[in-house]
Amino acid sequence: MKPHLPLAVLMLAAGCAPADPGESPPPASTACGAERVQNYVGKQVDAVRAQAIAESGAEILRVYAEGDPVTMDYRPARLNLVTDDAGVIVTVKCG
Repeated sequence: MKPHLPLAVLMLAAGCAPADPGESPPPASTACGAERVQNYVGKQVDAVRAQAIAESGAEILRVYAEGDPVTMDYRPARLNLVTDDAGVIVTVKCG
């Protein structure tokens, strides 16, 4: 049973290695274009929703209020507009 332990450790370590070490993902702040729409912080989300997705170039838009339950899956191409209870944007980020 013990001779198989090193093999198991190697298999686990190989599963953690990146698929292509020469290719790195885009920075989180630029993958969805969040840096291009930071000027919408402080504005009512319903008034700028369409413009934000168009100007950012993001593939997906997610709008939610602070404290709302959201999925934890990370999608670099998704633009997140986080609002307060009044619908005013407080954070613009990718993910």
